[in-house]
Amino acid sequence: NYMRIQEALKEIEDPRVQERTRHSLTDILMMCLIGFVCGITLIEDIVFFFDTNLERFRKIIPFKNGVPDRNTVYRVLALIDDRKFEEVMVRIMKPYLDKVRGVVAVDGKRICGSACGGNKGVHIVSAWADEIGLCLAQYKTEEKSNEITAIPELLELLDLSGIIVTIDAMGCQKEICSMIIEKKSDYLISLKGNQSTLHEDVKELFEKADDEKFCKEYGITQTEQKVEVDHGRIESRKCFLCTNLSWLRQKDDWSGLNGVGMLISRRTVGGITSTEKRYFITSLKDVNMANCALRSHWGVENNLHWTLDTVYNEDKVRNREGHSAQNLNLLRKLSLNALKTAPLVSCKKKILQISYIVNAIINSYIGNDTNLLYVIENMIKCFFKICTTESVSGSIYLIIFNIAIHFSGFITVRDRDNIVSCSVHQKYFIGIISYLRIHIIIPNVFSVWSA
Repeated sequence: NYMRIQEALKEIEDPRVQERTRHSLTDILMMCLIGFVCGITLIEDIVFFFDTNLERFRKIIPFKNGVPDRNTVYRVLALIDDRKFEEVMVRIMKPYLDKVRGVVAVDGKRICGSACGGNKGVHIVSAWADEIGLCLAQYKTEEKSNEITAIPELLELLDLSGIIVTIDAMGCQKEICSMIIEKKSDYLISLKGNQSTLHEDVKELFEKADDEKFCKEYGITQTEQKVEVDHGRIESRKCFLCTNLSWLRQKDDWSGLNGVGMLISRRTVGGITSTEKRYFITSLKDVNMANCALRSHWGVENNLHWTLDTVYNEDKVRNREGHSAQNLNLLRKLSLNALKTAPLVSCKKKILQISYIVNAIINSYIGNDTNLLYVIENMIKCFFKICTTESVSGSIYLIIFNIAIHFSGFITVRDRDNIVSCSVHQKYFIGIISYLRIHIIIPNVFSVWSA
């Protein structure tokens, strides 16, 4: 995994004057990637981590002139051709394309921290394979309205044969539907006011969705109503699909169009119930498949965009120079992919044990110093005993990754001088984090040195 990624990154052209270059481009990119995998969210913290563990990291990264400083890293990331980097990402993810089944969700996200003055910030369109939980590719556009042109460029990068492509209403375009069908894929695309005539026709059709005779005449099928209860919220969903489109004047304008549909969702929170109706067009003919595809589309929001915002704090990081925002976004996605594809066997019991330990250490931080020290010492013993007895699943490294994130919040040490003035508890945290990263995360995710 490590060697394959490293070789792929060598294909990116170094934009700097080579005679004045002290640090390899590949070294810088691998340093950032490993740092993100370890749960380090800021470049200055990544530089500090590598600098304090330089001799160990030289086993996998040459660092002929030492670790580059943060200014060098930011400057290089701003200069790298983001389009070339996007192509390299596709090559890195190519081995996983054969495993893709079901839904690939295409959706955009604005990096708010990249906004400056009149510039609203960089907008990234991503392709998310929901079943395997991986980001397959991305394509940068300056404005959300430009998703219309970005989506075809993104789809062109991927082989999507036999896949269901889901897109929000911005992608409801005839050219995009034609392209998906030409790639031997199916589509399910949200329908809103940007296709006003079609939207009104479909909306009018489903006004009589409760009439059994009408549904039979127009070939409207529906799913069983599904009710979910979670976190004090009650939500019911029901999907309708009409496959008899003889009434639809625009049918032939949309390549592969086999059905139009409606999803009704009712949500009750705190005794207040709200109802929402969403419409879509699709090449699918089965209402249950359409319903599953609709549900899967939200995986890109819940599992990718949410993680980038809440774990990596992407929207709060103000990277505005050159291409730095989109290149850092791509490195974060590659790090999540690396964590999720760690080649280990499943062990749910260990995951639960470690999560209990994490909760104990975080909750005890509020307590008195003696109690905290006791919990830390016991956590170290329990945690290492659990992690060294048996191989565990790739998902456990996401938990360890989150442990590192939580612990990092308790310390702000970024230079050698300040370590001397740390409290004993901060030193414990620093030691725990370093152990997790060097002896558990890196060797198992990248298969580089023995744990």
